[in-house]
Amino acid sequence: MPVENEYPPTIHLTDKQVPEIKDWSVGKSYQMIVEVKQTSMSENKDGKEVRVDASFEITAYKVFDDLENMSDEDLEYLQGKGLAS
Repeated sequence: MPVENEYPPTIHLTDKQVPEIKDWSVGKSYQMIVEVKQTSMSENKDGKEVRVDASFEITAYKVFDDLENMSDEDLEYLQGKGLAS
């Protein structure tokens, strides 16, 4: 969950990486679950505070059209059983 006074985490995707985005609209919300692999981490001192930054590679993803009416198969994905690639 984003912390108050911080920018929310963002991702940048192309239609080659995630073809579903071709049919999406700016301003509309979409449900997606992603599996990530951490590729780097660094610690930065900001005065007294130590901040940790990390980069990730998306290794698998699943787009959900309707979380409230999802199928048993989609529920398995949401519970983590279907993402391992």
